[in-house]
Amino acid sequence: MKKLLLLLFLMLVSLGSYGEKVLYCSDNLATGFFKENGHWSSGNFTLKKWTIKFNQDYSLLSGLKGGRDWNCFNSYGNTDYNSIACVSAWENGGAFSYHKKNKRYLYISSITDGYIDTYVEPQGTDILRAGSCV
Repeated sequence: MKKLLLLLFLMLVSLGSYGEKVLYCSDNLATGFFKENGHWSSGNFTLKKWTIKFNQDYSLLSGLKGGRDWNCFNSYGNTDYNSIACVSAWENGGAFSYHKKNKRYLYISSITDGYIDTYVEPQGTDILRAGSCV
């Protein structure tokens, strides 16, 4: 009986993830803007690796900053381009672009209390990352 329950549980878990696209991504480039001693500077940032997940139709992305699903759209509203544009669910200016064929991405980790907001202290850091996913 225990084996049957375990088998049913494993089947339900696998059905729940059916169609999801799990990708392992790593930066090739990372740069951005940060405030130090009252002055803004640009600089290189540590390259990172992470796991992301698209749902079956590439309309939702999870695994990025904030822990919420990001909303995604076909570039120019056309699937022929093979590129997806995603926006942060936090509505803070973050964006993630991904090309389904060449597996490259561009990730803009920006925040509205970063460079553009001069009234908040401390101000956040805006980072631009480029890399590929497998």
